[in-house]
Amino acid sequence: TIGYNKIYDDGGEKAPVFADVRDNVLQLFGEVGVTDLLTVGASVPFKFLSVSPSQVPLAPTPAKLTTSGIGDIDIRARYNLLNEEGYVVSAGMLLGIPSGDSKKTSGLILGDGEFNVAPGLLLGRSFYPIPAYASVDFAYDFRGSAFSNEFLYNIEFGYGLLESKLYFILLLSGKESTSSVPSKAAASAYGLSTNNQEF
Repeated sequence: TIGYNKIYDDGGEKAPVFADVRDNVLQLFGEVGVTDLLTVGASVPFKFLSVSPSQVPLAPTPAKLTTSGIGDIDIRARYNLLNEEGYVVSAGMLLGIPSGDSKKTSGLILGDGEFNVAPGLLLGRSFYPIPAYASVDFAYDFRGSAFSNEFLYNIEFGYGLLESKLYFILLLSGKESTSSVPSKAAASAYGLSTNNQEF
């Protein structure tokens, strides 16, 4: 669940929405090993969106709006290149499918309306017999339509507790746009479809 009343615009400046926006997502995720080296998976988000005006004269809508449905589906594949002495190296590919409705006139869109492809690389290290691991992965996201491409990365550390039945995990995720120039990509009044977003 994400709630907010301000967004960052295409130029990186904070802007008010004059409404309370709620973005709730229930996501189904599954993976299957096709071979000992190849794994494929998919994630299907079900989105439940609502917006309530906080300052009626300035709000994009004078009354509460809600919508729900399937968002953009991601299909991913991962191929193991190395698995020796606790080290793992894998190449990956993600395909984003614009299955969510991106043309709702209310602005409560369920997807961004663009195909994207993100090849990447994952590096992992197990510290066995210590119940801990560390990994880093990065990808370059080629986005469609008028959206800017993005560089994505994740750094993760995990430590097993209760005989590794429970894990304590620290995760740092980041996204950097490859362009600082405002684009012509379609954007929702509620910040549900963003471009040049970084964190």
